Amino acid sequence: MESIIWLDILKADMTKISNADAIKYWCSSSDNLIPYFDYRLEHVKQVERDAMTLHNIIGGDKEIILASVWIHDRFKFEPGDHNEKGGEWATENLEKLGFPREKISDVSYCVRVHSGWQINDIQTTEAKILWDADKLAHFGPIEFFNKIIRLTSKEVYEYYMGIGESDGIISIENYLPALSRSKGSTDLVTHPQLDEWFYFQETKDIAVQRINAVTIFVEALENHFSG
Repeated sequence: MESIIWLDILKADMTKISNADAIKYWCSSSDNLIPYFDYRLEHVKQVERDAMTLHNIIGGDKEIILASVWIHDRFKFEPGDHNEKGGEWATENLEKLGFPREKISDVSYCVRVHSGWQINDIQTTEAKILWDADKLAHFGPIEFFNKIIRLTSKEVYEYYMGIGESDGIISIENYLPALSRSKGSTDLVTHPQLDEWFYFQETKDIAVQRINAVTIFVEALENHFSG
C-alpha cells in the first residue's frame, strides 16, 4: 500500500496506544516492556484487510474507510463511549494530519456508528463497510489463532475459562472449552443472525466460509479427546 502521511500517523498512534495496554497482558519481563502479542492491534489490522476486501468488491471511498479503520478503536481502552470519542477526535484532529477536509465528517460518522452487533439504519457505504469488517474480523482461523495466544495471559485465560474453573495449566485440553465456543454451527450458514449482523451479502458469504473452516477444525480437535 502506498505511503500516506496521515495514515502512517494514525497507524503509529494506534500501535502505541494498543501496545501500552498489551504490556499488561503479554510482556515477557518487567525489563523488556515490549508485548509479545497485541490483540487489539491484530484486530485492527484484520479489520483493515477485511475492509479493503469489501471495498474492492463494493466500492466506497478508500481514504474514508482507511481513516475510519485506524480510528475506530482508538479509545477502546478509555472509559466512556469509544465510538463518540473516536468520532469527536476525527473531527478535531484529522485536518491537522493532512486528511482531506471535505471527508472528515464522513470518517467521524463511520466511527460513531461502528459498534454493536445488531445492524441499524447506517446511511453510507463506507460506514457499512467498517461495520461489516469490524464484525467479520471476529470470524475464522485468524480470530481462532488470536484467541489461542490471548489465552497465554493469565487474566484473559481466567476471563474465558471462568475464575477458579481451571487448574492454571496451559494445555489443549484446558483450552478446548473456550476454543469450542469459537466454532459456529452448520445451522448458522442459513441462520437469520447473519442478516442481523452484516449489511452486505458478500460479507455474509465470507463469514460462512470462515465459520465452516473453524467448525471443521475444532470438531476434529474435539474428536481427539472423545475417546
